[in-house]
Amino acid sequence: MKKCVVEYDVNFEIDIHLSFTFDNYSIDTVEGINEYGKSCTLLRVAVIHEVKCHEALVDLPIFTRASYLSALGIMSFLVDEPLDVFGPSTRQQVVDKDWKQSLSSSFIKEGKDCTLLLTEFLDKLALLEKYEKEFIFSLLDRWRKARFLEKETEESFLYNDEATLAYFHVLELLGDLSSKQILKDSKALIDTFCGKYNEEILSLSGTALESETVAKAKLIASVLDKDISVYAKISYLLKGYGLFEERTSYWVKNLIEARNAVAHGRRVFYDKAVFPVQPFFPLASNQLYPVEYLRVFSAKIIASHIGLSLYNDEWESIHQHLNYGESATKAILSSETFESIGQLTDLESSVAFGGLNDLILLKKVKVAACTNYYQFYLEDASMNVDFMLSNVCALIVLLEATKDADLTTRIIEVFKSMKASDETSHVKFRDLIYYLDFHGFKVSKLESLVSDKHLR
Repeated sequence: MKKCVVEYDVNFEIDIHLSFTFDNYSIDTVEGINEYGKSCTLLRVAVIHEVKCHEALVDLPIFTRASYLSALGIMSFLVDEPLDVFGPSTRQQVVDKDWKQSLSSSFIKEGKDCTLLLTEFLDKLALLEKYEKEFIFSLLDRWRKARFLEKETEESFLYNDEATLAYFHVLELLGDLSSKQILKDSKALIDTFCGKYNEEILSLSGTALESETVAKAKLIASVLDKDISVYAKISYLLKGYGLFEERTSYWVKNLIEARNAVAHGRRVFYDKAVFPVQPFFPLASNQLYPVEYLRVFSAKIIASHIGLSLYNDEWESIHQHLNYGESATKAILSSETFESIGQLTDLESSVAFGGLNDLILLKKVKVAACTNYYQFYLEDASMNVDFMLSNVCALIVLLEATKDADLTTRIIEVFKSMKASDETSHVKFRDLIYYLDFHGFKVSKLESLVSDKHLR
C-alpha cells in the first residue's frame, strides 16, 4: 500500500483566513493562481488516502470524494459561502509512510478572530459517533447545495423554488430525528391516560387493569400516530432547541405550504408579473420572507443540533422581524385597545411595523377588519416614517376598500406627504400598482392619483 495525498484548490470571494486539520484531511489558506492565471488566495484541501496495490493513482478522486465534500461542508457552514468543487487545480502525490499534515486551527473572517467558533465546531464533531458524524455531513452538504442555489439565483432568479426546497429538506432531515422520541412520548401519555381511565372510571384492577390498558393504548395509538405530521416533527425539534414559539410556529406552517407547492410540482400560470420579472412561473408565490431568512433559520437549527453558538447573531437579527401570524394579529385588531407607537410590546410592534401589512397582502387578514387600527395609527404615527413605509401597501388596499370620505382624505394626505419627504420619496406608487395587481388587488383609486400626477 502507498500513502497518497490529493490537494484540491477552492476559490472563495470573501476576506477570510482558515486552517485546521480534521480526520484524514486538512485545510489551509494559500497563495495560488486562479483559472484566469492571476494571483489569488485559495483554500487548499489536502486529503490523505492509503492506495491498495490493485488501485491506481488516477482513481484517487473516487476514494477522496467523501472527505473532500465533507471538508467543503464544514468550510461553507463556517464562512456562510457555498464553496464548490470547481477550483482551478488538483494535485496528487505519493508521500512517505510517516508523512502527516498537522495545522493549528485558525479562522479569521473579515478581520474578526473566529477561531474559538472553529475549535468549538471541530471539538463537537470529534466527539460524535461515526453514524452521527455522517448525518451531520449529510446536513452540511444539503445546506451547502441550498446555499449554492441561493447564490446562483441572486441575479438570475433561476433557483428560488429549488433553494427553498433544499433548505426545507434540512429541516425535514432533522425533523425525522424527532420521530422516535415523539412516538415514545406519545406512548407514555397514552399509557398514562388509559391506565387512569381504566382504574378511575371503569374501576378495573390487577390483571384486568393491565391487559385492558394495553389494548386501549394500542387502539388509541393507531389513531393518534397518524396525526404526527411534518409540522409536528419540526415543531417538536424546535422545542428541544428552545426555538419554538408563536413566530417560528407560524413560519414553519408557511414553509410547509411553500414546500408542498414546489415538491408537488402543481401547474401554475400567472397572467401578470412584477419586477424583478422571473424566468419561470414561481411555484411558491406566498412565502413570507426572502430565501436568506430560511438560510439563517436552517443554519441556526443545524448549529443548535450540534451544540454550537454559530449563527446566534444572524438568527437574533431576523427573529425580531418574524410575523406572529393571523391569530395573534386578529386578537390585537379585535381588542380595540391600541397603544401609541412609543409604548408597543414586541408583538404589537411586529404587527405595526410590517406584520399586518404582510398578512393583508397574503389575504390572511381582511382589510375591513383593520379600519379602526389604521385610523388610530394614522393620527398617532402620522410622522413615523418606519410605520408609513411598513404599511404603504395595506393603506393602499384600505384606500380602495373604504367608503369613509374622511379616511380617504387622510390616507391621500399621508401618501402626498410621503412623496414630498426626502425619507420616503423613493416610494414609487406607480410600481405599487403593478405589485398590488399581481397580488390580486384592484387599485383604481391609486391609478387615478398617479394619472392625475398627485402621486408618482
